[in-house]
Amino acid sequence: MKLEQVIDVESGQMDSWWGSYHSAFGPLEAMSSCRQSFSREEFVAVMVNPKAEKFVALTDDGGLIGLAIVVPPSELTWISPGFYAERFPGRDVRYYGAIHVDPAHQGGRHFFDFCKWLAKMESERGSVVAYDVAAFNEVVTKVVVAAFEAAEAVFEHQVVSTQEYHVIDVKA
Repeated sequence: MKLEQVIDVESGQMDSWWGSYHSAFGPLEAMSSCRQSFSREEFVAVMVNPKAEKFVALTDDGGLIGLAIVVPPSELTWISPGFYAERFPGRDVRYYGAIHVDPAHQGGRHFFDFCKWLAKMESERGSVVAYDVAAFNEVVTKVVVAAFEAAEAVFEHQVVSTQEYHVIDVKA
């Protein structure tokens, strides 16, 4: 597995990467009342945004294994930049809007190895790493924390906010 930062996303890559992203996150949409993925238009916008950093895990022959998208909190509409500025003044807060492994490569060590590589990078930067995960997908947090431990990062993990969604099903 090769890991690298992507500077310019080519049009052919965009279609391939959207397909991989959507096949990984699309099925999660029916599992939560909160959206779990970007629309295609949002995906393209963040991928061409120069403030967004893109990292890929690739097979030896260049096929996509996984993708991570990292942005300042101000670049995502569902994130409150003031929340992070208040809690981490003067710090480089890096919001992981997505990390995924293509379904064709899931079930092995790819996600862990990708997260470990990202953890080493963030450890060298001394960043505040932020991300969100739905309760049904809490195994992601376990893998991310284990990756930071394996990267020998010095860190404190904390849940900084939670939100519940409710319904009142009124019967006629």
